[in-house]
Amino acid sequence: MTEVELLKAARELIADPAHWVTGYLAVDEYGNPVTTSSQEACKFCAMGAVYHTEFWAYSTLRHSALERLDEISSEMLSTKAGDADIDLADMDEMRAVALVNDYLGHTAVLEVFDQAIAQAEQEGA
Repeated sequence: MTEVELLKAARELIADPAHWVTGYLAVDEYGNPVTTSSQEACKFCAMGAVYHTEFWAYSTLRHSALERLDEISSEMLSTKAGDADIDLADMDEMRAVALVNDYLGHTAVLEVFDQAIAQAEQEGA
């Protein structure tokens, strides 16, 4: 699997808002938190979708994809944080992509994935 394939698969997993969640990496059909590798997981946040798609712990590929998503999310947050009342100090403790997921919403998450996919395709990642 390439980074582009990982990003596309993770995006597809949460493309439908019915399969996307905030506040947790993954939840079951009742909204209970579960691991991203659980068979009961049916909704994922942006990070959870990446973890679910590339579940091998300490995967270089997963790390690279999350770093790319974070970089793009940081740029988005620097321009939209005030609109969503986000304390950018939270970026020291949370991944930027998690903040976009939880505060800017589904459309913003898909935009981050689209930009990450385009960037990775351009780089041949």
